[in-house]
Order: sequence, then C-alpha cells, then structure tokens
Amino acid sequence: MEQVKAADVAVIGLGPAGSTAAYLLAKAGFKVIGIDYQDFPRPKLCAGLLTLKTRALVNEIKVNAWQELSRNKVVVFLDKTYQVHFGDKANYLGRLKKPFAIVERKAYDYYWWNQAKASGVEMVRDKVVGIDFKNSLCLLKSGKKIRAKYILGADGVMSTLRKKLAQENEVIYSPGNKFQVFCLEGWLKRDQIKFGYFPHLFFRPDLDGYIWLFPAKQGWSIGLLNKKERNGKALKRYLGQFVRNYLNVELGLCAGHYLPYGDFETKPWAKNCFLLGDAAGLADPILGEGIYYAHKSGWAVAKAISQGKEQDEVGRIFLNLLQKDLRELKLFSLTRNLIFGLGKLGNFWAMRTLFELGASWLEDLVQGQRFIREL
Repeated sequence: MEQVKAADVAVIGLGPAGSTAAYLLAKAGFKVIGIDYQDFPRPKLCAGLLTLKTRALVNEIKVNAWQELSRNKVVVFLDKTYQVHFGDKANYLGRLKKPFAIVERKAYDYYWWNQAKASGVEMVRDKVVGIDFKNSLCLLKSGKKIRAKYILGADGVMSTLRKKLAQENEVIYSPGNKFQVFCLEGWLKRDQIKFGYFPHLFFRPDLDGYIWLFPAKQGWSIGLLNKKERNGKALKRYLGQFVRNYLNVELGLCAGHYLPYGDFETKPWAKNCFLLGDAAGLADPILGEGIYYAHKSGWAVAKAISQGKEQDEVGRIFLNLLQKDLRELKLFSLTRNLIFGLGKLGNFWAMRTLFELGASWLEDLVQGQRFIREL
C-alpha cells in the first residue's frame, strides 16, 4: 500500500528559515510536517554573524528568544569593535553603537529546530528527491510521500524545490547558477592570532570578494569568498598563502560550501510552493549575510498562510511582506558591483573613503537601522 502522509504544510529543510515557518504555523493551529535528511544538532558552515535587525526579528518570532539564546550560551561573541583591512597597508578600526553578535550555528539551528518540534511539528528524517506538483506531493528517498496544501522549500542553496520550479519555468534561477559563490571556512586557535579578538574583514585587490576572521566557539573562524573562483583547491591554496604570509600560521582543515550571492528570486513563490532563505537566494550580496533573510522569509510565509484564504492571496501577502527586503537586495547588488569593481584597482580608495566619511551610516546599514535606498 502506498504510504502517503497528509498535512496542511510540508516544510523541506529545518534550518532557521524552515524551523521559523514550521514553528509559527504549528502555533497557529496548522498541521505541519518538517522534513530534513540530517539529525539535529548538526554542523553548519557559517560565520554566525547576527545583526541588530536579526536579533529584533527573533524576539518578534518568539518572545525573549534572544535572551534565551544568550542565557544558553549559543551566543559566543558580543562586542562593538571591528576592523576592516584594505590591501596590505590601510585599515579602519570601527566602534559600533550596538554590538555585533556571533552565534555557534550548530547550537543556533538546534534551538530553532527544538522550538518547531515543541510547537507540535511532526519531524521526518528523510530526503526529498522529487516534487509531484499535480498532486502536491513531496517524494521522499525512502519511498514515502507527503501531501500538503502548501509546500515550503527551505532546503538551502541547492534546493530540490527550487530546481523543480526552475524546470517548470516558475522561478528565474536554478541551483548552481552563476551568481552563487563557493566559500571556504576553516578554524584557528585563539592564541595563534595576535589580532584583537573581534571581527575582521580583509579586502584584497586580487579577490572579487573578501576574507573574514571572526571570533568563534573554536577560537577563530576564517573564511574566503571569491565570486570569480569555484575551484576548491585553488581557493584553499590562496587562503593558505594568506594565512601563512599575513597571519603567520598554517591553515589546517577547512570545508567548502556554496552561498547565494545575488541570485535572489523577485517572486519566490509559484502555485502552492514557497522558497525561503538560501533556497530563494535571499542573502546580502555584499557581505553574504543570510540568517536575517532566513528568519524573515519564514516569518512572512507563516503570516501569509495564516491570513490568506486562496493560494494567490497567500502569495500576494508573502510577496508584500518581503517587498522592502527584495528592493534592498537589488540595491545591494548594484552597490556591490560598484564597490568591488573599484576595489580591483588595488587601492580600495572608494571603500576606504566610505568608511572614513560615513562609517556610522554604513554600520547602521549593516545593522538594519538604515536602508540603502536612502543613499
């Protein structure tokens, strides 16, 4: 007998985007099935930066969530100081009005997964390998099927749902598109690095991207984002040389992963399907911040499903709730091309001048206290 489970909502992927949507919908009384092929807690490659706007949003999703995260030591760093390095000679030491926070992603994602589970979401450990749009079915690797009125794709940058929607010409981009970037991330012991223990960003003339050095539970997280290079071995050689020459240490083990970097969907829904977070390409195309957009899209789809009566109405509400963020992402993309293009000239004069003249404005922009359209 064919094994088919039924639900109001099926959520594919239970990171911050999927768990946020599942948690809110279950609390609103919907029958929700959450599907993820991994056990939680599970490792997640990410520097874990949470801006002020993200911290405000998580408290809107769940009262006192930020306080719980801090109390449970999911937050591993909280400080106002940061430094930006331009090439080899110039840098800018900044001091924020409100601190940056860095979380351990394994613990952070587990926190939100637990909120979803505790709210009544049925958790299924399996992998979605196909979508039957006609019958609104998620097809699982185990052979089981899940039928749902709404299907939410929060399954990351290589989203199965996004791939299937792209094949149906329902969305613009398919996973693996030219706007996604391959990143490397490794870890260093705290006492290996003589720099101040706060976030550092390094912009280099031969990188169409940047290197980050952030405090982490392991000591330091170091990573490399380069838009023009997808060869993992070449990126590791570059990062290893940078670490050796600039930080005077040897790079140990590191891992690679893809990030959305400008491939956000302007209409991340079709039929009864909705794309969330990285699956919709929702990430800042300058610094790559994605946690805010994961939570925001999960929050928005839960609101839309709770308020809308028909599929089209749900889609319109969802898109309306994300409109300001989508407009900002478009402007971020244009700004990124300008800044990084000028940076390739070698002296990063435009970026350095921006910091010298308007660091406070830029800090507010990153924190979500200003909007780039104001520029």
